[in-house]
Amino acid sequence: MRLRGHCLCGEIAFVVEHPPFEVTHCYCSMCRRHSGAALQTFAAFPTEAILWTGRPATFRSSTWATRGFCSRCGSSLFLDYDDQADTTWLTAGAFDDPDRLTPGLHWCLEDRVRWMPYDPNLPDG
Repeated sequence: MRLRGHCLCGEIAFVVEHPPFEVTHCYCSMCRRHSGAALQTFAAFPTEAILWTGRPATFRSSTWATRGFCSRCGSSLFLDYDDQADTTWLTAGAFDDPDRLTPGLHWCLEDRVRWMPYDPNLPDG
């Protein structure tokens, strides 16, 4: 499986040749603010399997995680949890073909904006 993605301006790109461990929708307020959307979808991959072109900027968004983005266009690219040193959660919206990712979980469903539809068949992690 080869998946490619990039930021809005093309300054930062990535290729990953590994299937995602997990794909999840997150509804927390931090993800809403970082993405500018009602939810943000992430796909988890081994950090060493991601090949970057360009260097994403980072922002420590909490005491437990750092977010990566393009410093030129602002595109959200990843989330790294401190306690998951070998895993990087790439943002689904940055993939060239996000339809190849299949969400299987919700995070922070209790924080969901009520007008945002969701799949009640997916578990809340």
